[in-house]
Amino acid sequence: DSVVPGPAEYDLPQSERVIPNHNGRACGENNETTITNALRISCNTAFAYLGNELGLDVMLDQAEKFGFNSIPLANGDIRSVPSNFPTDADAPQLAQSAIGQFEVRTNPLQIAMVSAAIANRGQLMNPYLVDELRGPDLVRVLEVTEPEVVSQAVSAETARQLTEMMVEVVDNGTGTPAQISGVQVAGKTG
Repeated sequence: DSVVPGPAEYDLPQSERVIPNHNGRACGENNETTITNALRISCNTAFAYLGNELGLDVMLDQAEKFGFNSIPLANGDIRSVPSNFPTDADAPQLAQSAIGQFEVRTNPLQIAMVSAAIANRGQLMNPYLVDELRGPDLVRVLEVTEPEVVSQAVSAETARQLTEMMVEVVDNGTGTPAQISGVQVAGKTG
């Protein structure tokens, strides 16, 4: 329920440029919005503001807890190019990074890991492809992959709150195409 600025445009610090919202409008009344509403409608200006308020160290630390800037390896099963969150962004670059722009890069595996961590009470898990290896008789189990926690990316309570916010995105926000009849879906566009 925290209220943050959500104007139609965010003035990038140290710059003459702005970050606009995709629809060109403010995200709430009096250029303010709640964080839940900002996520629901994908309010760029609110998150650019929050990125600069939190600062590079906090943003970078959180991104790395979700696996950015490291290569996900899963018992040798999966290799991918590491997702990137800039380590030396200035204020305008940080505002852009807070909305996934500037030099933020990711891949489908990384996004799946982030989403799964939120669904898994904040625990980021090491992904794997093979659950178990069986002998030629298909009965004898030769090897079983044990789930491995990479990090506690966020607290269980934060993950719960974020899940509720992501359900709002799909129920009433920019993610409505992801709705499935009879199923509660949590998601995020962008």
